[in-house]
Amino acid sequence: MTRPASEFEHAMLVTGASGGIGRAISLAFAAAGWSVGIHYHRNKAAAEGTLAQVVAAGGAGVLYEADIRESHAVQQMVEASCCRVPVPSVFVCNAGIGGGHLLLRQGEEDWAEVVATNLTGTFHCLRAMAPPLLARGGGSIVVIGSHAGFHGAIGQAAYAASKAGLIGLVHTAAQEWGAGNVRVNLLLPGWQKTG
Repeated sequence: MTRPASEFEHAMLVTGASGGIGRAISLAFAAAGWSVGIHYHRNKAAAEGTLAQVVAAGGAGVLYEADIRESHAVQQMVEASCCRVPVPSVFVCNAGIGGGHLLLRQGEEDWAEVVATNLTGTFHCLRAMAPPLLARGGGSIVVIGSHAGFHGAIGQAAYAASKAGLIGLVHTAAQEWGAGNVRVNLLLPGWQKTG
């Protein structure tokens, strides 16, 4: 029998949870007995698959659709998640896209889409997620980065640049919100097959 989310002691929200790393994070928290907010943008069927696995793992789950490139959509998603019981104490910023072009062949439109999703989208998430955590006296935000942000990668100009930007963004957020007991960390997973 499925338990309602209100019966769980802890809740969290993962962006980009319809597959790959986001799904794995969702399942790990579900197995630990958490209620999981599962964000997706385009692939509702895959997000529903994550939801089914979260419930099967012993957690509860709620689906949230939002385009993280749009500030208002992120704000609405976070507000909706914070209206539920329990209120999330952990947010994971995992949503992102790749882009494979050599620098001299990198088109401006593709560049803008990758940066808008990976860097600006994470900015929107951080700006929406921090206030409820600060108001409750603390919590945690984890941003999923990439080694490409530190070292670059051939054919990954936009992706590497967007992930490099996360380094400064996360350091700044951690310094600004640390006194409010809000931890902000950048996680660099190893190579994963995510797409």
